[in-house]
Amino acid sequence: MLERCRTFRFSLHNLIGGEVSGPRWFTAPVEHELAFHKSDSAPFDFKAGVEVVIGTAAYRPGALGGSLLEWEGSHLGARWRTALYEKKEGGLLLNVAGNRLTRFIVAKWLVEPAVRVAAVTEDIIMTHAASLSDGRKSILVSGPGGAGKTTWTLQWLDAGHPYLCDDFSLVDQGKCLPYVTPLRLGLKNVLQSRTLQEMGTAMKTEAAARTLLRRATLGRAKFYLKAPLHKAVPAAVVSGPAPLGGALLLRKPKDKQDRKVTRLSAQELAELQAGIDSEEMHGFGRGKDVPLAGGGFYLEKHKRLLAGLLEGLPCFQVPSLPLPEGEALESVDTLISHFRSKASI
Repeated sequence: MLERCRTFRFSLHNLIGGEVSGPRWFTAPVEHELAFHKSDSAPFDFKAGVEVVIGTAAYRPGALGGSLLEWEGSHLGARWRTALYEKKEGGLLLNVAGNRLTRFIVAKWLVEPAVRVAAVTEDIIMTHAASLSDGRKSILVSGPGGAGKTTWTLQWLDAGHPYLCDDFSLVDQGKCLPYVTPLRLGLKNVLQSRTLQEMGTAMKTEAAARTLLRRATLGRAKFYLKAPLHKAVPAAVVSGPAPLGGALLLRKPKDKQDRKVTRLSAQELAELQAGIDSEEMHGFGRGKDVPLAGGGFYLEKHKRLLAGLLEGLPCFQVPSLPLPEGEALESVDTLISHFRSKASI
């Protein structure tokens, strides 16, 4: 029996467009991830575009000719073969063949990395960081998975500020743009955040159950609850584009008394952030730096764009403890001033 195929299109502020086609059960996770950015426009109406064709049928490597990169991957039973191509009309084509378990990684391990590669070709930055906005200015809060970015985002929302980005940040011409994807929540988030108290009982129960499953697998399987923003936080207001005012890199504290804040240069933070972003490519391209259609390589250019973005802005490495309280939470400027006053020389 032929599997019914579905096409889902999305647009990131008319800068990056995407079209994902394949069996409904395979494309559904991508639709869930990018539902906020659903669009009727074709991907190549925008500055950068990605067409993704996914399915279960294997294809011969090199069959389409002229690929930028081809590779195979596997993770916890999911297995896939992938090729990345440059389209004649511009943009990229990502061809994915995988088994049914591949549906669990296709959004974050394959589609989003391809979007990030397309973004870099147009000097647009997508980086693994939350962005906190007070409606006037923004600040990047980065760190590896589990560093506390979601916790900080929820605490920022608790303080009455709008939502901007939680998992990945999208930056164009010095401004952070809203990139709304599901909040990845664990039981600790639900118990600690005032913002999540209006979330339905069923979702709270699911967050608790998924936390137990994650612990049972020792964290190997990322069983976080993926809650759409306005289901988790019905009253959330999404911020408009906000000029970047600074950047924070979260690090694991040595102990509860560790409050050390370190100043970083733009180049130092860009180097550290590029390392995190490389990890968050999840082996896209089998760990090789992805060649760009116009020449050069993804990570090389991404690092250069990050350094240019952060040049002249206050950058700090801070312990991933709860956000400071009081005046520091009033605005992005007061938050930056707080860490500037705590920074070691």
